[in-house]
Amino acid sequence: ALKLYLEIFGRNHADVAESYNNLGCAYDDKGQYDEAVECYEMSLKIRKEIFGIMNKSVGDSYWNLGLVFEKKNETKTSCKYFEEVWKIYNVVLGQWDEQTLRAKQRVKELTELHEE
Repeated sequence: ALKLYLEIFGRNHADVAESYNNLGCAYDDKGQYDEAVECYEMSLKIRKEIFGIMNKSVGDSYWNLGLVFEKKNETKTSCKYFEEVWKIYNVVLGQWDEQTLRAKQRVKELTELHEE
């Protein structure tokens, strides 16, 4: 699907970003974390170009990157991504939204882990 979307829409299109994200999820599920990171980063780059930084989809890309770096035991990097999620979701969804609160909790937990 990604190849087809690239041919039809070009690189800067929401469907292309979503396809990169989905491919990243597939690699993530298979434990191929470096490949997942590449796909998630490409999705993030496209989403930021299309939507700007303060967008739920951009936050979702940061969330996926945070998760995969956590699986790679790169706590500091993971925390950095979850901090971005928290900032974005706080503005886009509001401070009391369930996803915002989950992002805030991830930052707290990862900060505590990193300090140990």
